[in-house]
Order: sequence, then structure tokens, then C-alpha cells
Amino acid sequence: MMDPSDRSESRGLRTARSAVLLVFLAATLFLVARSAAFVRTIEQASAAGEARLVLEDVERDLGVVQPGAQIRETFRVHNAGSQRLVINEDRCGRCGPSGQRSSLLVAPGETATIEIDFHAPRAAGDVQHVVRYTTNDPERPRFQLTLRATVASTHDDAESRRPQATRSANDPRTSE
Repeated sequence: MMDPSDRSESRGLRTARSAVLLVFLAATLFLVARSAAFVRTIEQASAAGEARLVLEDVERDLGVVQPGAQIRETFRVHNAGSQRLVINEDRCGRCGPSGQRSSLLVAPGETATIEIDFHAPRAAGDVQHVVRYTTNDPERPRFQLTLRATVASTHDDAESRRPQATRSANDPRTSE
């Protein structure tokens, strides 16, 4: 037969083991629930999704161009997000020739191009043409693409090729 003190010691040991086991199970359940909540958060973010704009470059130097030259430059844009990327030219409230703003739509994981037409002024000097855009990317709701050029002088002397102050291509002082 077992001594009564052995029984109470055995019962105490079992109670201690049960308590440790319960604490371990509670901690495990807490971690599993927390992991599940984290996974749900990721799934919800993915389900809600966001567009992510990635640009190879935002500025181009066209070098020396002839007065009146018309140049088309192409910029590549990539959507690294999980939702469709929408890019609109920001025309400061004005609409294009068709009376509507055109949107560039880029599917998740896809790459598209934006073409910018540059019309060099007749006056010699440094010019820049900036086009601004808006997007549905919460990290980058606005961006701009810039073209820079030096319009050559009709004279071939070194003095006329000296860089001048940068002006906007839309500045009346640089247009015809």
C-alpha cells in the first residue's frame, strides 16, 4: 500500500504538471491566435491591395537639340502592387483636346510606357519640360517627369553654346 504522504506528493506533482501544461497550452493558443490574426491582416491588405508605382527614371537630358525640333521620349512605369495602377496627367484642371483626361492603366506586375512630346523653342538656351501626374499609389500619389535640353544657336560660335539659366518649355520667353 501507498503511504498517504506519497499520495499527496503525487497529487501535488500531477497538479503542478497540469498547471504547467495548461500554461503551455494557453501560450500556444495565444501564439496561434496571434499568428492567425497576422495572416488575416496580410490577407486583408492583399485583398484590399494597393498599386505600387516603380519608375526607372524621372528625368532625361536630351542634350543639344535644334531649334523647333520635335522629340518624343518614352518613360517606363511598372506596377509592383497587387491592384491596378491608375496614372493621370495632372493638367491643372484643364482637359485635353478630346475634352477628357486620359488614364494609363497598369495591371499588377505589368510595365507600361508614358510618352512625352517635347517641342524645342526657336530661341537658343537651356530649357526644361515638366509633366506632372497623379496616381492611386498611396505611397506616391504624385510624380513628375522632366525633359531637359539645350537648344542650339543658329550661329556656330562657342559663346552661343554657353549654358544659360534653365527655363520651362512653357515659359513665354522660350517659345516662338
